[in-house]
Amino acid sequence: MHPATAHVPLPDLEMRDGTPVSAMFDDVYFSRAGGIAETTHVFLNGNELPQRWNMKNAASARVASHGEPLAAGVSNVVAKGTRSPSRNSFTIAETGFGTGLNFLVAWKAFVESAPAHQHLHYISVEKFPLTPTMLREALAAYPELSPYADQLIAAYPLRLPNFHRIHFPRVTLTLGFGDAVALLAQLTTSIDAWFLDGFSPAKNTEMWSDALFTEIGRLSQPNTTFATFTSAGFVRRGLAACGFTVKKIAGYGHKREMSVGIFDGGLPPCPLRVRGGSPSATRPESSDGCSRRVGFHPEPEGVSAAWREGGETPPSKIMILGGGIAGCTLAHALAERGLAVTLLERGDIAGAASGNPAGVLFPQLTKRWAVSAAWYFSAYSFALQQLARWRQLGLAFACHEVGMLRVPRHAEEEKQLRQLTETLGLDAAIVQWVEQAEAAARAGVELATGAAFFPRGTWVAPAELCRALLTHPNITHHTHCAVTSLQQQGGEWQATARDGTVFAAERCCVAAAYETAAFFPSVPLRVAQVGGQISSFAARDVAAPLSTILCHKGYVIPRGDAYLIGATYNHGDPSCAVTDENHEKNIADVKNFLPDWLRGAPVSGRTSLRTTTPDRLPYIGAIAPNAWISAGHGSRGLLSAPLAAEIIASEICGEVLPITHELRSALNPLRFSPKTSPLGEVNEPSRVG
Repeated sequence: MHPATAHVPLPDLEMRDGTPVSAMFDDVYFSRAGGIAETTHVFLNGNELPQRWNMKNAASARVASHGEPLAAGVSNVVAKGTRSPSRNSFTIAETGFGTGLNFLVAWKAFVESAPAHQHLHYISVEKFPLTPTMLREALAAYPELSPYADQLIAAYPLRLPNFHRIHFPRVTLTLGFGDAVALLAQLTTSIDAWFLDGFSPAKNTEMWSDALFTEIGRLSQPNTTFATFTSAGFVRRGLAACGFTVKKIAGYGHKREMSVGIFDGGLPPCPLRVRGGSPSATRPESSDGCSRRVGFHPEPEGVSAAWREGGETPPSKIMILGGGIAGCTLAHALAERGLAVTLLERGDIAGAASGNPAGVLFPQLTKRWAVSAAWYFSAYSFALQQLARWRQLGLAFACHEVGMLRVPRHAEEEKQLRQLTETLGLDAAIVQWVEQAEAAARAGVELATGAAFFPRGTWVAPAELCRALLTHPNITHHTHCAVTSLQQQGGEWQATARDGTVFAAERCCVAAAYETAAFFPSVPLRVAQVGGQISSFAARDVAAPLSTILCHKGYVIPRGDAYLIGATYNHGDPSCAVTDENHEKNIADVKNFLPDWLRGAPVSGRTSLRTTTPDRLPYIGAIAPNAWISAGHGSRGLLSAPLAAEIIASEICGEVLPITHELRSALNPLRFSPKTSPLGEVNEPSRVG
């Protein structure tokens, strides 16, 4: 599943008389007769939406809006299988995100018609995703969708392969960039309705394949429906072979017929939990020979398959140990899902490594597109989205997207940075090499070389962010509450504080940096502590103001009235002392690329301890029954903690994961255990810087 580079191909988009057309496939993205009307007829009405969102019981069954049942008796069957209000979620999966029109129409219909307690999870895949500019142009013809389209475009992820998670009010979008079959093979969920879109089967034969139909069948459950604009015989036969009752009905516009159907399967439900050493399993073949391959990493203990299938609801309360950026982002992610969160912090919120005045979102640069690069760039994209969303929600914290210049340390590194686009396949909107004159103009100071420019480079005040995240009404936090023991008794986790107070919850998450390992002594968590000192300079003590963040061996962050430089790497010194020696190290690093810029002495400094792992990837996921950890984020916790929180919250609440199985395995807290590691030997990544 892991691609050779991060390259995501652009579509060959043309606008013809106001209609977006793919020159590659010589096909329209939506009907010239009316895109919204087409989506409503084919995909909403074809799946009996929005009627199914409002069904309370079997007596409220409806036939489809086109006046015909999907198939004999289908409407009654759909009613019996409709989610009850207690399930609160409905999942649509789409092949071919395209312009996003189907998503926007479904989102608008859901918000306008579904009960307020329900949530829509929309999963879509796209091999040739449009750019935000292309989306805006393609959707300009539908001003009635602009309130939704504007939100989509503003939150649109960076152009990176695999999955992206985007949250909107009452709606979650999981958007995959890449091959449809490969991406669907990563899912371990049950779909309620399929929007089978994409270009015509006659023009896009690669997508409309038996492998696609097999994945659709694997992810369907009894009463899952599908709708598609095509009535091609091989499409209908492929879907029927994998368990759907298929029917042709009247199409839209010039299309005389389209296809709809409902899944009855004739096979046992797709197993959502695989035990043992094999990373994949295959369902028994049905009488028509259609097997269902299940390719995913074994489900960690404590993740309930019943939640994924809707048989149970997620836990109502949960306990978190640790009030740094990892714990606070996780608390907020769970609180937003309706859980009552109790967070315990031994000192002040963000009192340790998360307490620096500012931190940089800086993805790790590697010499090849390895798993570590995929993780940190995915985390970078998600962190940017979440920061913008949190501010839109009214959370108050310092956050400035000023761009970042990564200045090379030597000639060999300059060569590597110049080749980033080619070697990693990164889009220019993520990073691009700029020559010396442009780099200096962007920075506002003279530079000796060009640099790799990150247009979305951002600095954040992590302590302010942590405190803002904990203002969610579903979160209760206790500071100066040192936990001396954590144990599982009687089906719940109990945390005993130093004063004897016992906190209990059915499920527990630990985000306590280096101390995380002490709470699970039977698990071989390999962690180390590395001290890091930052130095702060007054704005009057520099030669010229900086316009961007600069990164070299360390970083320089322009904070308006001050500049933050750092940070040292002090192995074997857990004292957290601020020393003149470390100030001198920071100053020397800056003088290597800005020799005459600093003109005064540091006004303050701060030292904290980073927690690192042998492979420089964090530990994220289940570590014991009903227990999860988020730890080992090193110097990139501000970058990786939001996506770590999303992964754990998704696991706890039985949602689709926002990452691939390969990344999930690479982050597995048990990966260094000889008995349970899915990876075998772990290799140190080759880094650019």
